[in-house]
Parts: sequence; C-alpha cells; structure tokens
Amino acid sequence: MSQSPPSSFCGKPRYRPLTRRGACGLIGAMLAAPPVIGQVTGPEVTLRFHHFLPANSNIQREVIAPWIREIARQSDGRLAIEVHPAMSLGGAAQDLARQVESGDVDIALTLPQYTPGRFPVAETPSQPFMMTSAAATSRALYRLMQEAGQAGRIRDARWPLVDAREVGYDHPLHRPQVFAIRHDRSPAFFDPGSFPWAASLEGQFAEISREIVAALDVGADGRPYLDNGRRLEGEQWRPLVNTLNWASVHLYSRGVANNKVVDKFPVTRAALSQVPLATRNGQPDEVFISVLAPHTRIPEHYGVSSAVLTVHLPIVVPPGCGLRVHEETRTPEEGRLLIFDDTWQHSAWNDSDRQRVVLIFELWHPDLSEPEKRAIARTFEVREQWLRQRRVD
Repeated sequence: MSQSPPSSFCGKPRYRPLTRRGACGLIGAMLAAPPVIGQVTGPEVTLRFHHFLPANSNIQREVIAPWIREIARQSDGRLAIEVHPAMSLGGAAQDLARQVESGDVDIALTLPQYTPGRFPVAETPSQPFMMTSAAATSRALYRLMQEAGQAGRIRDARWPLVDAREVGYDHPLHRPQVFAIRHDRSPAFFDPGSFPWAASLEGQFAEISREIVAALDVGADGRPYLDNGRRLEGEQWRPLVNTLNWASVHLYSRGVANNKVVDKFPVTRAALSQVPLATRNGQPDEVFISVLAPHTRIPEHYGVSSAVLTVHLPIVVPPGCGLRVHEETRTPEEGRLLIFDDTWQHSAWNDSDRQRVVLIFELWHPDLSEPEKRAIARTFEVREQWLRQRRVD
C-alpha cells in the first residue's frame, strides 16, 4: 500500500462567528454528548466540506462518509455536513486553506505541500525518508498536532536551515541557527534571582564542585566539543575542531544519557533534578562539563534554539576568563550562575595558564507555556528520528 503525505483538516463555520477552534469544539462536544431524545425536523447547522479527492476515493468512502454519519447520529441530526469532492466548488487544491479562512467553505481537506510554510507542524513527517509506516506516522502526527494546536506560536516558528519562509530575525546579532521562536523579551543575560531554583543550586555548589573535580576525567570520558559532525566553518574554528582544546564530558546529549559517565556524578544529577531543564525524550536535553584549555578562545557564534536558555555554573575559573553575550561581558565566578540566551552572538575565552571548567545545561525559555514546551520537545524528537533514518553509515 502506497503512503500518502499527511493531510490537514481546516474548518471555519459560516453561520455564526465562531473560530475554527470553536467549530472543532462544537463538533467534539456533540460527539461526546449523549443523544438527545426527541424528534428533530432537520439539521440546525449545516457545514460545507470541500476537498480535492474524487467522490469514489477510498478516503471519501471509508473515512469521511462514516465520520459524517457518526456526527449526524451523535448530534441527533442537529449537525449536518455537505461534502463537495473533487474541487466541485471551484478553485485549485492550493486554495483550500484560503477558502476556509475566507469563509467560502467551513471544512477542507488539504495537503501541507500545497501551501508550504502554512502548516509547519504537519509538514514535519513529509520530509524525505521520514515515513516508514503510514499507521505509525499518523499516530505520531496526531499527537504532535494535539500539542501544537495548544501552542499558537509554534506554527509561526522558523527552522532557519530549511524553512522556505523568511526567518525575520529581530536583531542582526540575534540568530537562532536551527529553531527560532519569538519572545516578547529575551535579553542577553537573565537575572538568576528571577528563577526560584537558582539560590538552592548555588547553595549546593561546594558539593557539586567537589564531585566534579574528583570525578572529571577528560582523557577517558571527554571528546572534542566540535568534531567533523559538529563543526563550524571558518579558519577561526580550526584550533577547536577535533581537539581537546574545547572538550566536553556529556552527561546527556540530545535527550540520551551517557551511561559511561552519568553515574559518576550522582550529586550533580540530584541537584539538577530540581531545575526545570529543557527535555527531549523525557530526559534532559543537554548537560555537560565544558573544559576550555589554557590560552584558548571560543569565537563569536550563535546557539541552536531560542526555545532554551543556556546556564553556566562555573566550577574552576582561573583569572583571565570571560564570557561575552551580545554587548555585555561578564567575568565568571565560581559557584555563581550565568543564565543567558545563547542565540545572541556570544564568545568565551580562557587567557590563563590553567583549565577552565564549567557545568553547562539548558533551561526552557521562561516565556514558553507548558503546551509549547511539549510541542517543541516532540518536534525535535521527530526531527531527530528523521535525521537518524536519513543517515548513511
């Protein structure tokens, strides 16, 4: 059986000023409500359903028609839906979403590919090699759409590397590289005092620092932070690629625990369990110990996602270290948190003769709602699945 790209339903009532969500809620309420006993002479509301498929298509006969009959039954005939297949009301398939928005029709069945960028969440499984099973993809897309439907800003977010829409950065030096979602406020640095967990974490610094200094083994557990699969272009990055000049010991990466390392740091893990870390696959997205060699500089660059903030807990900071984010420069202090939006241009340096050691983790941006966090996490999980499937060994 061939697989079709995921479809999108659009709906907008014509007979009273409800939103599309209101129309869906009306249908849902009628489906959930028990039948009303009594006779109805005719439907109280009739909605027009327009789509591009032939009248004798499998989807029309086996999905749409039974769905309409069930709505009529459970609404006791109060709600009727007129189906107009094969673009019989005029226009092209690319016009279906616009027809709903303008009120020409109430419900439409369309494909995301007909209106690139209009349904970015639904477009996710349409990426090459994403779909391996129609049933599994449909279930995953349903869950994704349920979450994204509660988060209006998600549909306006951009994927700068692949998005056909203009990204529209709010500042030339504020450039998320992979995922860009707008916030009303996102300064370079955030005040740790505005986060209720920050004082408690700083209060545990002595125990965390003692554990990290004792258990840290860069030679056995570390890797170059930048390697061939995670490199940045330009001569300025050459001293850092495939070297331990900028090394990382990851406890978690992309929502996966580093089993070789994570159990070496139980105190650190327990302390971070009280922090609202950004997650993927139900685990912390990224937690690592960053080790910057003496006389090493990390050039100006931009972070991956504006959905998260980066947090530094300096563990060992010799004199001569610094962090610059946009136009602000801070001198790290051992045990004092630095919380910043790393999608602003930023850089760091260690001009001393000793290693600089910092615990780094990611938080959800405080402007995100819980549904938005879940939707973004799920979107990155689906993207990661796609990347794994298209990778060639």
